[in-house]
Amino acid sequence: MKKTSVLLFVITFSLLSRAQNVNFAQYFQNEGSLRMDVFQCGDADSSHYVFERFIIEPHFGGSKVNLIDPFNFSVKDVAANAPYDQIYILVNSSEYGGGGFYNFYSMSTAGNMSSSSVIVHEFGHAFAGLGDEYEEQDNPLALLYNLNVEPWEPNLTTLVDFGSKWADLVAPGTPIPTPSNSQYDNAVGAFEGGGYLTTGIYRPQRHCMMRDYYPFCAVCNRTIEAVIEAHSDSLVTATPTYLLPETSLSVRPNPATAFIDVFVSQEGCQAEIIDMNGNTVMTVHLNNNVNRIRISNLPRGMYLLRANGETRKFVKQ
Repeated sequence: MKKTSVLLFVITFSLLSRAQNVNFAQYFQNEGSLRMDVFQCGDADSSHYVFERFIIEPHFGGSKVNLIDPFNFSVKDVAANAPYDQIYILVNSSEYGGGGFYNFYSMSTAGNMSSSSVIVHEFGHAFAGLGDEYEEQDNPLALLYNLNVEPWEPNLTTLVDFGSKWADLVAPGTPIPTPSNSQYDNAVGAFEGGGYLTTGIYRPQRHCMMRDYYPFCAVCNRTIEAVIEAHSDSLVTATPTYLLPETSLSVRPNPATAFIDVFVSQEGCQAEIIDMNGNTVMTVHLNNNVNRIRISNLPRGMYLLRANGETRKFVKQ
């Protein structure tokens, strides 16, 4: 298999399997890739003080993490050779790095052991406008955030106008700000630390693809689905069904791989996960309206989730 085909497989597999987002596969298709054979005269790693000449000029912008192309026009010129909705640039390098710019492009290296996660993380920036939820000391991008106003990114808040963000997903009784401890592992709240700052900016859940390469949190999932609907033939609704299901019990994503989000209208109940032999394989207390349950240790197959007198089927892949 040619390297171009291998890289195309890497990005497709990463987006459809690592993102864990409901309905991702049915909306996304990869029509192909453009291979660019470029004149090379060195190393694209600027930390080695040797530079390589590319058509689209990708390079590590001062660090091995921030892979960027400062010439956006050349990117668009190359992409104009094929129809596209989103541009993803894969760089033939084993270094760790990536970059994503909303409504411009995503970029990442393809040969690093973390590339499959970086691919999805950067796509969150470029496709859905998601912000970084981690802290990074001395990152100059932190200066972009005015703590007296709300960030434009949908997954970050300064709590100045929390009602305009994800307050509708926070279960009654969840403290705001929310303590970052195991009691709130599955809760949607406002956890301090994000936008490269340790204080003053808050994120929706303790873990997320935009923070530490966990699956996307509930808020990021909502945002991604809204953008998918905007790009598709589906109508965009003010209240996506992923977040506000009509029934009192809902399980998403389905099929699932690493986790399921269980939505209940009545919190404080107990849920059972039952295999097709009728055996209860897991019992979980549902403390919130949105509850994340890790199922990575379950064998593949079909399961029932029973709570509040209702039952829902889901498939573990």
